[in-house]
Amino acid sequence: MTAVPTLRPDHDESRTVLSAAASLYVQGHPVDWAPLFPRARTVDLPTYPFQHQHYWMESAARPTVEDTPREPLDGWTHRIDWVPLVDEEPAPVLAGTWLLVRPEEGPRPLADAVADALTRHGASVVEAARVPHQSDTELTGVVSLLGPGADGDGGLDATLRLVQDLATAGSTAPLWIVTSGAVAVGTSDTVPNPEQATLWGLARAAATEWPGLGAARIDLPADLTEQVGRRLCARLLDRSEQETAVRQAGVFARRLVRARTSDGRWTPRGTVLVTGGTGALAGHVARWLAEEGAEHIVLAGRRGPDGQGAEALRADLVAAGVKATIVRCDVADRDAVRLLLDAHRPSAIVHTAGVVDDGLLTSLTPAQVERVLRPKLLGARNLHELTRDRELDAFVLFSSLAGVLGGAGQANYAAANAYLDALAAHRTAHGLPAASLAWGPWEGDGMAAAQEAADRLRRSGLTPLPPEQAVRALGRGHGPLVVADADWARLAAGSTQRLLDELPEVRAVRPAEPAVGQRPDLPARLAGRPAEEQSAVLLEAVREEIAAVLRYADPARIGADHEFLALGFDSLTSIELRNRLATRIGLTLPATLTLEQRTPAGLAAHLRERIADRPVGSGAVPVPGSADVPEAGGGSGLGELWQEADRHGRRLEFIDVLTAAAAFRPAYREPAELELPPLRLTSGGDEPPLFCIPSHLGKADPHKFLRFAAALRGRRDVFVLRQPGFVPGQPLPAGLDVLLDTHARAMAGHDRPVLLGYSAGGLAAQALAARLAELGRPPAAVVLVDTYAPDETEVMARIQGAMEQGQRDRDGRTGAAFGEAWLTAMGHYFGFDWTPCPVDVPVLHVRAGDPMTGMPVEGRWQARWNLPHTAVDVPGDHFTMMEDHAPRTADTVHDWLGTAVRRPERTRD
Repeated sequence: MTAVPTLRPDHDESRTVLSAAASLYVQGHPVDWAPLFPRARTVDLPTYPFQHQHYWMESAARPTVEDTPREPLDGWTHRIDWVPLVDEEPAPVLAGTWLLVRPEEGPRPLADAVADALTRHGASVVEAARVPHQSDTELTGVVSLLGPGADGDGGLDATLRLVQDLATAGSTAPLWIVTSGAVAVGTSDTVPNPEQATLWGLARAAATEWPGLGAARIDLPADLTEQVGRRLCARLLDRSEQETAVRQAGVFARRLVRARTSDGRWTPRGTVLVTGGTGALAGHVARWLAEEGAEHIVLAGRRGPDGQGAEALRADLVAAGVKATIVRCDVADRDAVRLLLDAHRPSAIVHTAGVVDDGLLTSLTPAQVERVLRPKLLGARNLHELTRDRELDAFVLFSSLAGVLGGAGQANYAAANAYLDALAAHRTAHGLPAASLAWGPWEGDGMAAAQEAADRLRRSGLTPLPPEQAVRALGRGHGPLVVADADWARLAAGSTQRLLDELPEVRAVRPAEPAVGQRPDLPARLAGRPAEEQSAVLLEAVREEIAAVLRYADPARIGADHEFLALGFDSLTSIELRNRLATRIGLTLPATLTLEQRTPAGLAAHLRERIADRPVGSGAVPVPGSADVPEAGGGSGLGELWQEADRHGRRLEFIDVLTAAAAFRPAYREPAELELPPLRLTSGGDEPPLFCIPSHLGKADPHKFLRFAAALRGRRDVFVLRQPGFVPGQPLPAGLDVLLDTHARAMAGHDRPVLLGYSAGGLAAQALAARLAELGRPPAAVVLVDTYAPDETEVMARIQGAMEQGQRDRDGRTGAAFGEAWLTAMGHYFGFDWTPCPVDVPVLHVRAGDPMTGMPVEGRWQARWNLPHTAVDVPGDHFTMMEDHAPRTADTVHDWLGTAVRRPERTRD
């Protein structure tokens, strides 16, 4: 027990008490500082691996009395407001050819009225249901009216195809997505079409991934008068605002503002229904409900009593004196929801159900969209429609900041959450209870904590919310709200979006009139300079943009020869860096930039070559990834055929086609022909270095090992051996022997390495171990991470569907980044003879302890290895064991190596 004095003679009492609290804190005792410093935020000291350098706290703008929150929750709570824009009198004049994309079938009076308005103001209008594949006409703009009048999904599926078509075609024409009745500007707006709000969420992600497209959003009234048509055309000529609503009363722009917390409180009573099963979010909600007075809590989820942590949560609630019922119910099943409501007659509903299935827009599939929309959109719609005539005290929807801000790789998730916010506005406009809480990331095991995209948002200025404080917003919310602990100035840095302009902390650092569109600045700086100076300017620019993406305070701390992977780049940060550089240099750049050019110096040299090869034009900012740098899945090549085969469950059949196509690619026969040094991910310790080999049944993505390696930082050197041929421009190894000798050559100089192969990469690790033994350089050990033996055909057939779905999801997260190179490389590697040979070294087989989603419940599913080895199970399924559970997997491997591998004895002088 630690004792400190709080009363001292001749000392100020307040200062003495604070000194006592500080003394306890530095001795390890927890102190809740929030009541004393309601506006304070924590900073990370020291820095986290791969992240920014940050040693000094930044001063914030002095708040006004009105802005000063009474407690942390006040400072976290914001809402959407709509500010009027100046309505210019002169009639806008459109020029050029405008593509109006509208549904193929049925009368669409709004689309007809928009076409008339554009024609009346000078546009040459071409109408179509999709982007024409071949057209000699240069488009001035593209206006999508796929939402108004659409059934079911509000036009989401058709709009996704439109965005993918424009991105694949390399369109530089700006895109406007037009909806009707999707947002509420004022109390007179009833949001009659909340499903169309999904298009706003989708477009926010599109604007992040493909900034050249713009994907600006405009909401119209159902009746398009001549004045509204004039205002619409004026909007099409002004790209300074990304989100506007045109009404009879004027034009309004979307803004985020601080919200006054509601004086009215919802006090839980009687029976409360919580969807989302017994997951982390539902658990926090249930415990708060128990504390606040609910007498009976019904937890509904697809797994019901079999859900993870169900019994522990039930026990906690019962111990709190609350009746707890855990039921199996798919909220997307309308009949099941009706039976659930009739059986329990809740006084309130809290809808937390949701799943994540991320993917960049160019590779996002309808199946991924449906998987995310089922629990969120369909579940919320069912609950709304089946309770409209019931008396409810509260109807709370768990939304996400992704639906408000958008984010690369989360178009489907943003769409689903944008619908929840619109549904809440729709309900409140009709006098029904509703709150939609767009949460920032939560601390602990919340769903967002496991997402790659959420990690990126944290680096950009989001602090995870403590669940015990965040959950209190449930009782105070009304309508759509944002609840996030955000550094809004940092989130707004480098962005031309106007959403955050009304926040005081953003106004303090942003010019009053931000530039409409940044034009390339580097060509002018490079003009007339000698080659050496051009290289220096480009390297400086590359380091500046890397610092902006990774939130380094000082670009000079980024070494010119640092590997991008070691700096912490992933698929999403790579896209952001590509976009920023494309804007500054005025050239189209591929999404593979950080993989093809491994260091800042290499990237700067590549940019200088591109400038020398092709003169930069007049300055129009291109769409990143457009036609001169093909992306996978575009056109009618192997990518599109692969997706078609995948849709029909014929992946394995199509691999034979890929194998045949690989024969037409350049191949090398001598390892010395290809310099492919390993990527260093971590350093530390004097244990044998670990060389990881990614699976060749996919993109052979080195990013797969980042979380695993981060857990070993300071304990062991970790490298990744890159599989040759998976990126454009690299030749394929002529055979398995050439591949193994390439890896052996890359590891030269490293004594007694440990080989670790993940999934099918384990086959390569075993084969490489045998080859090293033949060369007289046997490895210290081999680690196989959930590798299935080649003769496990029966088990592989049983789990093939679940494995393909999981791989499909992961391929979507990195998008179509590798083009056809990875497809033909996968086919080439698939044709090798991977029959394993015994090796006289310790072998560890790390197996997934949990089945994959969608796996058959009957029959064996776990991986087996038929040669001598030690087996151990770790938490997670085949994929999550190297994602969410990667630290545990890394600890298991490290601990086993500590006992199985003896360090060589050092000779004494």
